Amino acid sequence: MSKSVINMLNLPEPKNDLLNVVTPAAKKIFLILQTEERMYVSEIRERTTYCRRTIQFALSQLVAAELITPAPDLRDMRKTYYMISSA
Repeated sequence: MSKSVINMLNLPEPKNDLLNVVTPAAKKIFLILQTEERMYVSEIRERTTYCRRTIQFALSQLVAAELITPAPDLRDMRKTYYMISSA
């Protein structure tokens, strides 16, 4: 992803720097999560057509960089949804 696209995300500078070190799959997932309030892994998979393992690795990178936050679904504790961090 080019710097101009990353600058268009209107993220604070520290988040821009963190987004520069994650994989392209993680960047694409981050862009998709910006358009939705929250998403499950199955929904991300439908939108990206990435395999589950790629999605899980990208999500782990984004969580480690504190760009997204995982939260359990209180109606079905087997599922976790992901959303953009608010900090």
